[in-house]
Amino acid sequence: MGNLIKIGKTLPMPDGAKIGRNGTVTWLAKGKKKTGKMSSIPGRVSVQSDTWTAQFRDENGKTQRVSTKTTVKSVAEKMLVRYQTEVDRIRTGVATRDELSKAHFRLITLEKALEQFRTKMVASGNTVAHINTTAKFIKQICTETNIVSLSDIRRENVERWIANEVGKKAMSPCTINHYLTAIKTLSSIFRYNASVLRYYFCKDLEAAGIERVGSDGRSIDVHSLRKTFGTMLAKAGIPLTTVQRLMRHSTPLLTAKLYIDVDAVDMAEAVDKLPEF
Repeated sequence: MGNLIKIGKTLPMPDGAKIGRNGTVTWLAKGKKKTGKMSSIPGRVSVQSDTWTAQFRDENGKTQRVSTKTTVKSVAEKMLVRYQTEVDRIRTGVATRDELSKAHFRLITLEKALEQFRTKMVASGNTVAHINTTAKFIKQICTETNIVSLSDIRRENVERWIANEVGKKAMSPCTINHYLTAIKTLSSIFRYNASVLRYYFCKDLEAAGIERVGSDGRSIDVHSLRKTFGTMLAKAGIPLTTVQRLMRHSTPLLTAKLYIDVDAVDMAEAVDKLPEF
């Protein structure tokens, strides 16, 4: 069973605060009396958050704490019940976490998502120029694929857009990757526990002694596994149409352009296989 808690935090000692014998601190904030305790950190006071936090065990048995962002306990209790119901549905196989997350996405319009996206990007220290460029890329993909909410952002929609751009030859593969990074940044910000897979992937790279950025300047991320898969199939002599279907791409052109890596060594080996005259 889950429960509701109020997370503790510390604040700078308020002006005009009164300190009692037992370390109790009282002060006025916007005409309301506030109470806290002297913190072990000099000049600060320990208080409880005004909002409730839902604490529960997820489908993997891991304790989760999710802020309900409300001070009304009855509302927070309903949210806690919803979280626990989701966990029960996943444990019994009725739904997956991904399906439930997408259901929540339907409530978030693209306009609202971009608004929250900008706020999070600013808080992460990104420059205005970078945020504007990323938002521009996101809007272009969404406009051209009729995406109006977060639930519409699906791999098949985005890959269809990629195939179209590859066919038009209007963008280089590098530019297309910038667009992909932008749309993945938006969707990952709102995805439940989206960073878990990335975390373990980075840990695996560290354990294997592999740098996240190669000597050629290209970064290694989770999506790199798909490109490695396509490249290994191609080097094994698997026909391109078969590789396309295994990777569930809309066209072989998309597979060949972006998901099969060919370097100078590969080309040299190919030339060496030509017959001598």
